[in-house]
Formats: sequence, structure tokens, C-alpha cells
Amino acid sequence: MGYAGDALGRKHTIIMGAVIAWIGTLLQTAAVNVSMLITGRIFAGLAVGSFYGSIPLYISEVARPHRRGTTVAFHSLAMSFGYAVSNWIGFAFYFVHQSQVQFRFPLALRMLPAIILTCGVPFMPNSPRWLIEQGRYKEAFKISKKLHFDAATPEEDLFLAEFGAMKEQTIFEKESEITDFKELFVKPSYRRRVFLAVILQVGTQLVGGGVINYYQTIIYKSLGLTGYAVLLIAAAYGTVGPIATTVSTYYIDT
Repeated sequence: MGYAGDALGRKHTIIMGAVIAWIGTLLQTAAVNVSMLITGRIFAGLAVGSFYGSIPLYISEVARPHRRGTTVAFHSLAMSFGYAVSNWIGFAFYFVHQSQVQFRFPLALRMLPAIILTCGVPFMPNSPRWLIEQGRYKEAFKISKKLHFDAATPEEDLFLAEFGAMKEQTIFEKESEITDFKELFVKPSYRRRVFLAVILQVGTQLVGGGVINYYQTIIYKSLGLTGYAVLLIAAAYGTVGPIATTVSTYYIDT
């Protein structure tokens, strides 16, 4: 999706992910066998993977510089909140005794955010940085002014300086763009950046949160818990996430 984001724009990439999510949700909701369900899960995974890259990138490029960290962190906050909601929905549908509704309706609910993205993203502004990469400087200036310039507290000189710096930096990055993958490992400065990026991502996975998220119900059952208690504890665990993320979102730019 990185190449699609550069070629088609951030907005179109997000819409592509939403459409893929539609397909995955429909396949899972209408599944008549395990193969169909797994295929739907694959499509859903592709959609989520595309969102991991495209949405934080778009947010970072439209956010005001002094609030960029907080604004991007809202993406993680929304994800953790969605995870908590999904856990509570699963708990609630435990008490629905019609087996088809019990598993199909929670799956179908995921269509709602995909619809919101598909219908809402076209009305959002393009990324000014992407427009500059495409040579559309006037359009980038117009959108940047709309996003960052506050007429109530005019700071036009500051805005012009910020836009000029962003334009110069974007053009410089495009001109010095890496065309050969091995450059990432040959140049020491690139190598350090790659190492930091990889170690941060790997580190967040190795703490074990993902294992608990995916297998916690099995773990609780192995401990002797049964019935709705398994899903209740899973939902309570999922609720801790948005609380912790809210704290980090508040302090990330302080």
C-alpha cells in the first residue's frame, strides 16, 4: 500500500482498504464453510494492514506541527477503543441463543466503519505533502491554509514559514528518494533508521500482548473458567487498552 499511497494518494489508498474490508466482511458474514470464512479473514487482514500504514501517514500529513504526535496517537486510541467495543459485543451476543445470529451479526457489524470510511473519505482534503510531491503546489497551499491558518488568531508569517519548510523538505525527500533497496543497509544513517524502526515494531510484538489478545479465551478456559465468565474477563482486559492509550495520547506532546 506504500506504493499505492504515493501513486494514487492517501485518500484513495484508504478507500481501497475500506473496499477490501467490505469484501472480507461480506465473505465472513455469508460463509457457508471454513474455506470461505478463512478467505474473508485474509481480505480483512489485508484491509487492516493497509490501514496501519495509510491512515497514520495521512493524519501526520494534515495535522498541525505542534499537535502532530497527539493527532496521530488518536489512531491508536481509536483502534484500542474499537477492540474493546468488539470484545463487549462478543460478550453481549453470548446471550443470543440463535447460533447463526450469534456469530454472523458481530461479523456483519464491521461493515459499518468500512461504509463510513468509503463514504466519508472523499469529502476529506488531500494531503498537502502528497500534492507537493505531485507538483500541485497551489492546491497544496490552499489546503494547508484551510487546515492550519486560523483567521481568529492570524499568524500568517508563521503559516507561510511552515508551508515553505514543508515544501522544501518534501521536494528534497522526493529528489533523494531511495531507488535501490540495498541502500537502506549500505549507508550507516539509513541503517540506523531501519534498525530503530524494526526494533520498535518487533519489540511491541514481543511483549506478548498479541498472544493474549488472540488466545486469551483459550487461556481462561484452560484455567477452569467456563461460560460467559471467559468473555467477560476478555472484555474487561480489552477495556484497559483505551484507558492506557488515552493517557499516552494526552502526554505524548508534552
